Amino acid sequence: MAMKLTDLEIGLYFTYRRRRWLLFRSRTAGLGQIIGLDQEEGVVHVRIFWTPADEGDLREGLDLVAVGHLPIVFSKFLASSPEAVEKHPVPQDCRSSIAAWRARHAQGEVGAFSVPLWEAVNLIWETALESGNGSAEDLFIETAFPKRGPSGGFTVLEVATQPRSMAAVGTKTE
Repeated sequence: MAMKLTDLEIGLYFTYRRRRWLLFRSRTAGLGQIIGLDQEEGVVHVRIFWTPADEGDLREGLDLVAVGHLPIVFSKFLASSPEAVEKHPVPQDCRSSIAAWRARHAQGEVGAFSVPLWEAVNLIWETALESGNGSAEDLFIETAFPKRGPSGGFTVLEVATQPRSMAAVGTKTE
């Protein structure tokens, strides 16, 4: 059953769906975890995991985290048809990205995604791969969010990447 605003908890793993209906069911798009909530801002912070098409697609040694942090407005998170899976501790290394986003958000520099989760993830990867710094197998996306462009609106996407070999993601929990 799809989640409601009152169901959101830090640490909760969830599946989310793409709004493409096939025989009256939307297809599962991915797996994520809620790593932070900003109730007064209407924002949920999530991290996204690799979700291979089948078990054989999971490559040995590839970190399971695809995007370490992305903020999304509640309404678009809920429009992504999230379904609760189970709750686990949030890694401590998620805190710095959320704190940096909160500080910049308080200054009005950055915002949260206002598109469904699967679309936000696609935009993030398109931006990261256009940078020419590597392939999806080579890059870890530490954090990504909209920021103000020259027009003053949130029209630019900021994506912080690092080589996957340098990333130590999801290793420390609270």
